[in-house]
Amino acid sequence: MSENSTHESREFTRVPLHLEVQLKIADKVIKSTQTRDLSMKGVFVICREKFPLHSPCDVSLFLQAMEPIEVHFRGKVEREMEGGLAIEFTEMDLESFEHLQKLLRYNSSDSDQIDEELHTHIGLKKKS
Repeated sequence: MSENSTHESREFTRVPLHLEVQLKIADKVIKSTQTRDLSMKGVFVICREKFPLHSPCDVSLFLQAMEPIEVHFRGKVEREMEGGLAIEFTEMDLESFEHLQKLLRYNSSDSDQIDEELHTHIGLKKKS
C-alpha cells in the first residue's frame, strides 16, 4: 500500500507537532519531550518504552502559551513502532477537545481540511 493511499484512508489529518507529553500506563509514568504528530484521533509519542497493544493510558499534552496549558485524554496503545508509541484517544473532555481542534487548525498546512474532517464526524465517530 502506498503512502498516499494510506493517508487517504485516514479519518483525520496528522499534523507534525513537537509537544511535551506525559503518559501514564499501568504504574509507569513516561515523560517525553516530544511528540512526532498529532490528530483528532491520537498522537505519536517518541519514547523507548514498550507496552502491550491496547494498554489503556492517560495522556497529558503541555501547550506553551501565555500561561501553560495542560490537555488531558484517555487512550490506548494502538501501535508500537521503532522510536515510539502510537496512542489512540478514547476519551476527552470538552475543553481538551476544543484545545485540540484549535491546535490542529493553527498548525495545519490546510486548516480547511481539518474543519471538513470535524464537520463530517460526530465526536470521533464518522457520521453514517
